[in-house]
Amino acid sequence: MRTYKLVLWIFILYIIQNVFYPVLSLSGYVPELLMCFAVSYSSLERRFRRISPVIIICAILSGTGTGRVFSIAVLFVGLAGVAVYLAMPYMQFIPKTIRVGAMTAFFAFLMYCAEFFAVSGTLTYGFITNFAVWNTLYTVVWVCVIYLILKKIMNTADKTLLIVSERN
Repeated sequence: MRTYKLVLWIFILYIIQNVFYPVLSLSGYVPELLMCFAVSYSSLERRFRRISPVIIICAILSGTGTGRVFSIAVLFVGLAGVAVYLAMPYMQFIPKTIRVGAMTAFFAFLMYCAEFFAVSGTLTYGFITNFAVWNTLYTVVWVCVIYLILKKIMNTADKTLLIVSERN
């Protein structure tokens, strides 16, 4: 994917997440769209040199969002992107969409729990079963949507490159 498309994707998702969050909000639950993009892109791209700037930019922008703890958001978005990149060659018997969703769910749940603990100083059972779980599930729905759109876009670009290389 070209650089201007990546910048456009990140810019649009950042604006949607931070400006139009009342539109995305379902009962107060807002998905972490930049984490979704970092995870989806790192699962589709094969070169770490290409995904590392995307993960870093998504992590930093995710931390600057409204009502976020900067260090926790940066840490978990960065960890999620790198972990998905490293785990994609393994577990080939599980479909890739499920792997991406499961790894996003794991890191999103940890991020929401850590942010709540950092802000309030307590970690209650009610929070874990209510806010963190539902926010995580909403984020997983969005990561599946973003992953399927990116897969379609990136596969189209790969097919055109394969056709051109076969002709030469």
